[in-house]
Amino acid sequence: MKNIILIISLIYTNLSFAILAYPGDIELYQGENSFIANLKGDEYFSWIENKKGEVIIYNKDSDLYEYAELKEIDGKLEMISSGNLLNLEEQSSGAVDKAPKLDNNSFDKDKLYEIWQRKRKENNLVLD
Repeated sequence: MKNIILIISLIYTNLSFAILAYPGDIELYQGENSFIANLKGDEYFSWIENKKGEVIIYNKDSDLYEYAELKEIDGKLEMISSGNLLNLEEQSSGAVDKAPKLDNNSFDKDKLYEIWQRKRKENNLVLD
C-alpha cells in the first residue's frame, strides 16, 4: 500500500511541473544567415529573445523570424508576429537585412508573464 501511495504522489508531482525552455544560447537561421538567441518560458508558453533582449517570434507563414507584438484576440492577450522582420544587420552574424526595425524596447515583458500564467491555468496547473 505504501508503494502505491508513493507512486501516485510521484506521478502527481511530475504533472505539476512544466518543462522549462532550454537555458543556453541557441543558433537560429534566417535564410543563409544565423543569429544567437535564448528560449524563454516552458511547454505551455514560450518565446525567443535575441541577444539584445528583444522578443521575436517565428512566423510559420513567411518562414522567417519577426519582432513580436502583444494583441488582444477574443478578449485574451496574445503574442503575435508584428510583420516586421528581425533586423539581422544588428545581430552577431553581421548579415544585412534592410527591414524596418520595430521599437521592441517598449515591449512589456510583464505581459508575457500574464499570458504564461493564463496558459498554465488553462492547462489546469495551479500557480501560487
